[in-house]
Amino acid sequence: NRALLDNLLSIFVCLNKKIPILLCGKSGLSKTLSLSLLSQEMKGIYSRNEFFKKYPGLFIIPYKGSLLSKPFEIKNIFKKAKELNEKQKNSKNKNLIVILIDKIDLIEKSPYNPLKLIISELEENQELGFIGISNQPLELLKLEQLKINIILVQEPELQDLIMTAMAISNDINK
Repeated sequence: NRALLDNLLSIFVCLNKKIPILLCGKSGLSKTLSLSLLSQEMKGIYSRNEFFKKYPGLFIIPYKGSLLSKPFEIKNIFKKAKELNEKQKNSKNKNLIVILIDKIDLIEKSPYNPLKLIISELEENQELGFIGISNQPLELLKLEQLKINIILVQEPELQDLIMTAMAISNDINK
């Protein structure tokens, strides 16, 4: 599935380079699945796959946005991420601390304006990974302020869906 592969590559590169990323697309386009698959594989030196042993493990701090999200909630997430990052500085198997904000499009519409705090926290905390997931596009002006890598996830073509269904079917029949 092309969307899944694009998401996996984009998330992998952006997280390892500590570039904030926003995955934007309709529901069902593998945005959350992509991150879930990567987090299962990226376990640092404990990874099953030799390739992933060269990279840090992922430690994800999730937050689900809503129309009622408040700045103090965002502040607490970044505070927790900074504390975890600080605790592991001398550890042999370091993890990349990743803040995941799902439904960031709802946060944008919150009357408490927590998106403004996300912008300032991202500028101050460049040692953390950041992923925003959105089903709706954010306003262009706010995206420019976020200074974030935006991935617009496209709907799969019929051929992608057929290939995905065949791959799943083959795995089930093994």
